[in-house]
This record gives sequence, structure tokens and C-alpha cells, in this order.
Amino acid sequence: MYIIPSFQNPTGISYSNEKRKEILALAEKYNAYIIEDDYVSGLDFENMDFKPIKSLDKSDRVIFLKSFSKIFMPGLRLGFMVVPSGLKGYIIEAKHATDISTSGLIQRAFDLYIRKGMWDEHFKLMFDIYKERYYKTIKALESFLPQNVQFHKPGGGLNIWLDLPSSCLVSSLLKAASAENIVFAPGRIFYSSTPTKLNNIRLSFAAVHTGEIERGIKKLSELISYFDRSKSLTGNVPIL
Repeated sequence: MYIIPSFQNPTGISYSNEKRKEILALAEKYNAYIIEDDYVSGLDFENMDFKPIKSLDKSDRVIFLKSFSKIFMPGLRLGFMVVPSGLKGYIIEAKHATDISTSGLIQRAFDLYIRKGMWDEHFKLMFDIYKERYYKTIKALESFLPQNVQFHKPGGGLNIWLDLPSSCLVSSLLKAASAENIVFAPGRIFYSSTPTKLNNIRLSFAAVHTGEIERGIKKLSELISYFDRSKSLTGNVPIL
């Protein structure tokens, strides 16, 4: 099973600690492995205190993945794995066959960065920045979104998942929003096959300056209302 139990991308949903235990019990029952992608669990802005499934793993069922890219530097394709002892040799062979090896120089440099305490300082800085953006985004959504748009407050992470009214065509909304320098990800791109009634979008606040969030959310909300109202009145969605 491949899962992102904390602040899942794209929905922002997290599993409760009870559900994490149940998932681990299923893996033990069916002699299966869990790939736990823990890419942003540290961005817990509401102190939800989720426990990594790996921390509960007594039977070596969890392959734990952690990336530094989202917090430190997107261009630094560096992370780590904690793997069951019986799989270590196979994973090393697969890694070597895939890309020969990760740069030793980059690894040594980042190791030094961590040992000197620079990572801790950087993480605190980025945590505070992302936390401010998160609450600014939530406040703007609560203030400006039409009442028939639903969203879940994830409590952390980098994404917000919106459920739009069925009359608001996402493809047309995307074009109109892009013209206003507002970018979001249509929900359909996260599916291997697109459900016929899918009408979601993912907002990410990771790369948006705090001062631009309110304006962007307000304008996006206006566009959603415009397309929704036009559809309900005329039966057609206008192209702006």
C-alpha cells in the first residue's frame, strides 16, 4: 500500500492515529508492506500530533520515505528511506540500477548542513512562513468563497482541496484564472481515470507571497461565482 497519511497531496486529508494502527494491522494480517510517504508531516500548524506509522511498526512492515525538497529546496532531489531489514539489499540494488547513485558531494554537503544545526534553523523559518500563508489562505477562503463551495481545513501541509458546484466548469475557470495570474491544479490530473462528475481543484500556497493571497482568493471566488451564476441562469458557461 502506498499512502500519504499526513496532509495528503492533493486533498490535505490526514489519517487519525487510530486509523494508522488499523492500516498497520491490515498489513500484518495480509503479509503486505506499506510505503509511507511522509513528505510534509512536520508542517503541522494546528498541533494535531500525528504519529508516523513507522513509529508503530513492530513487524517491519513499513517502508518510510522522507523528502527534503518541499522544505529546503525543490531543486535538491534528496531524501531518505527507513526500510525493513529484509528489503535493504533489494532496494539498494534497485536504486543503483535506476540512477547509479545519488551525488556523494551533495550528500556530504547536506550532512554537514544538518550537523551544524542549519537545517533546524531553516525548518523553523519555513514553518513560520508556511503557517502564516496557511492561516491567511483559510481566512480568505472563509471570507470570499461562495457558500456552495466546500473545503476541508487540513491543519497543515501545503494544499487546500476545493469542491466546486457542478455548474462551474473547471476547464473554463482555469483559463479565466490564468488570465488573472492565478494558478491551481484541476482535480482530474490526480486520477488515473477521470470520474465523470469530478469538479475539484487543488490550491497550493507554498510559493505565494502572503500579501498576494487575499487578492488571489477574492478574485478566484468572484470567478467561481460568475461561472456558476451564468450556468444556472443561461445553461451555458461563458468563456472570459
